[in-house]
Amino acid sequence: MGKGYVDLTPEQCTDAAERTRSLKLFGEKHGLKNAQERMRGIGEKPGLNQLRKAEVAPPPEPREATPQQRKRKQGGGNKPLLSGKQITDGKATYRSMLVKNATWADNKTASAKRVIELLKLGDSVSVWTVKRWIVGPILKEREQNKRRP
Repeated sequence: MGKGYVDLTPEQCTDAAERTRSLKLFGEKHGLKNAQERMRGIGEKPGLNQLRKAEVAPPPEPREATPQQRKRKQGGGNKPLLSGKQITDGKATYRSMLVKNATWADNKTASAKRVIELLKLGDSVSVWTVKRWIVGPILKEREQNKRRP
C-alpha cells in the first residue's frame, strides 16, 4: 500500500481510499487539483487569492500619446450677445457721445438706446446688455478718473 496506509486495517484502508477518490472527483468537478488545494480553499475567505494575485501582477504600461489633439467641444451656457469688436466700437461711440454732450452720463437707459441706434444692432441686443457691457464700464472709468488728483 501507499505511504499513509502502513498501520491501517483493511477496512480503514478502503475508507481512506474512498475519501481520497471522492476528494479527487470533487476537485475535478470544481477545478481543484488535489485535496490539499481544496482544504486551502475552504480555510480562506473568498477573494483573498484574487487580492494576492492582483498585488503580484505588474502595473499596466503607460498609454501612448494620441497623435493629434482632439478639438474641444463648444462650451455650454449662454453665448455672448456682443462680440469683442462690437464692445470696443460701442465704447468708442459712447465716449465720443460723452465728449459732445456730458448729459448722456445722467441717463444710462437713454444712452444705451442711442448706442444701439448708432451701432445699428437693432433687436439683437437688449438695452440691459448694452448698459452692462458698454455704458457701465465707461461711467466707472470716468468716476475713477475724477477721484484721482
